[in-house]
Amino acid sequence: MAKQESKHSKKALTSWAIANSPLLRLSGEVRNIIWRFAVTSDQPVVYTGTGVEEPSLLFTCHAIRKEARSIYHLENAVVCTGASYDTTSLLQYHLKMSSIGFREKMPMVFQENAKGTNWPNLKLWLERFHTRELALCPDWPHSYLAERCIIDVMFLTVERLWDHPWELVESLLEMQHRSLVALNSGWAA
Repeated sequence: MAKQESKHSKKALTSWAIANSPLLRLSGEVRNIIWRFAVTSDQPVVYTGTGVEEPSLLFTCHAIRKEARSIYHLENAVVCTGASYDTTSLLQYHLKMSSIGFREKMPMVFQENAKGTNWPNLKLWLERFHTRELALCPDWPHSYLAERCIIDVMFLTVERLWDHPWELVESLLEMQHRSLVALNSGWAA
């Protein structure tokens, strides 16, 4: 019985604290300005296979977390790390964003994994893109390198053929894969 009373008194104390908080009595617009100053950064947030460390403000109380979490996750640029087209951190990030309700709205994501030569990893990324398991593709602004242009065309091919079976898409990608190998033998594996 004491445990039950303790739970109710803790909830009442929390409700009282929120109702009497000078910060939470400010208008929503003013609070959002404060949250932006506290949780956004000019530098991208680094997302690794273990996740991202959220700012301490998001752990102060449920009311603040509810208001500030979307600002943190949607207004910061994100860098997903990984080796040679490995989509592990991208997929984990995508799943994390979906699980907290941000599937339709995604922040700017930069991939640190889109370099090197690893055909199995790139092919898996293309397959995940085809199945829509992963909605992100490499982002190389204004790149004119031949390999990157071919990879961009591969993602465009997958996008245009979303309604077709993976086996057909895969056979077309294998033909484009030959162009990558001709440019760089590292793509042969």
